[in-house]
Amino acid sequence: MRRGIDAWTGLEDACAWALATASGQALAETDGRAHANPLRMANIGLAA
Repeated sequence: MRRGIDAWTGLEDACAWALATASGQALAETDGRAHANPLRMANIGLAA
């Protein structure tokens, strides 16, 4: 698992790493934590 990817090059490296494993698969998910998601931070600010 790779975390903290914040640039395309990091994503490319992580996908290449995952595809080179025994399973040959990569799964990407968005980070829903507020500090890493500007849209969520804005919505929390509106709700507060």
